[in-house]
Amino acid sequence: MNYITQAGHDTISKQIKILHSVDIANAIKDIERARENGRLDENEEFHQAMSLKEQIENRISELKNSLSKCKIFSGVISTDTVGFGSCVTIKDANDKERSLTLVGSLETDALAGRISTASPIGSELLGHIVGDIVDVEIPTGFVTYEIISITAGKI
Repeated sequence: MNYITQAGHDTISKQIKILHSVDIANAIKDIERARENGRLDENEEFHQAMSLKEQIENRISELKNSLSKCKIFSGVISTDTVGFGSCVTIKDANDKERSLTLVGSLETDALAGRISTASPIGSELLGHIVGDIVDVEIPTGFVTYEIISITAGKI
């Protein structure tokens, strides 16, 4: 099961509404405006507007499909073992520490330290406890991390 936070669900739902009510409406206006410019088979502006509308519709469909496959997480975030919603502080071989919050794939934001439970590092951290050493396969080999702490992430 793919989980999503309530905040993540709300954000994506809002994004869908904006795409539908604002972006599609603007695309339709562009199409109507382009239709006024003559023959449609030779009207590049019309074809571009139609293409943009189709892209927006596809994005709406993708987002709705993704949300339909998710369940809003309502469980307890464990601070004993790494799981969905955990904020995990890890240390690499160079003693560099960083904190990562494990979220669903629709909510990832690497710059904010929010990684997917399905990502290579996220999936390897799942189920581990403080003090565990975790090897994560990356394209150039393996990276080893020690789990320093587990707290409830702000999800």
